[in-house]
Parts: sequence; C-alpha cells; structure tokens
Amino acid sequence: KLTTDARREIGALCGDLRVEPWIEKLSFSVQDVVDRFERSHPELTISLTIGRSIDNTWVSTVEHEALVAILRTSLLNIAEHANASATHIHLWEHNARVHLEILDNGLGLEREKPPRLEPSMDADHVRGSGKILCRAYAKSCGGTYEISSRDTGGTVVRFTTETSWRRY
Repeated sequence: KLTTDARREIGALCGDLRVEPWIEKLSFSVQDVVDRFERSHPELTISLTIGRSIDNTWVSTVEHEALVAILRTSLLNIAEHANASATHIHLWEHNARVHLEILDNGLGLEREKPPRLEPSMDADHVRGSGKILCRAYAKSCGGTYEISSRDTGGTVVRFTTETSWRRY
C-alpha cells in the first residue's frame, strides 16, 4: 500500500495535468494533457498523432478517464525514469476500439521485477506502481494495457478499450 505521503506526492505530480471537466472529446483531453505536460517538462519533445476518426468517437466517462490517466501516468514515468529525450503518442479509433500507443526513446524497462517498497528521501515508493495503476485503469473499463521494451531502445505502452462510440 502506498503511504499517505506517497499518495499526496503522486497527487501533486498529477495535479497540474488534470483534464478540465468541460472538455468532452477525447482528442481535446489528450491534447490538453500533452500541452500541460510540455509546459512543465520542456526537456522532453512530444509528438502527437490523432487519427481523424477519433474526433467523431465518444467514449464513456470511465473509458475517457482511464485513457487520460494512463497517458498522464506514462508521461510522468517517462519524465522521471526513462531518461528519454522524445516520445510519440498515437491515438486512433478502429472497429469501435480506441487505441493509445506511447513510444519513447529512453532506457527501456528493467527486467521484470516484482513491485517492492523502496525507501526514498521524501516517501516510500513502490517500484512498478505506475504499471500497477495503469493496469487498474485499463481493467476499470474493460480495456487492455501492455508495456514493453522496444527492440530499437525505449519503451512502448499500448492501451486499447472498446468504446460506446457514436458518430455525429
């Protein structure tokens, strides 16, 4: 379990990246997260590709929040742990499924190790807590979450969920 201090620290890190409640379209929410992240982490170059059909795709609140949370958590992990200089985010819809792919040019993943508490100066930190959170977000909406090292270096995150989409 995360300690109260660790929860506060995570909340503080994510606070300025929260999506404003009036933003409804998924593409707007993703762009908003990326814009805010770029302002707070200018050292990381982010490219974003959003498929045209995503603008006509609507998802449930649970799916929307899961995707945005996975994006935020992934960007924070890239900034904190990957030693990456660039990341690419691709968001698209195909066959009533929304896909999010996040690639970075960082160090890649360590060999799989079980999560464990690691003492730090500010609070206890659970190694692997980002992956645990992202899997929980994906599970909350019936989606899938995968993370792996890329053969060319860096890491790739993939999130997919079925959508309750409608075209307008």
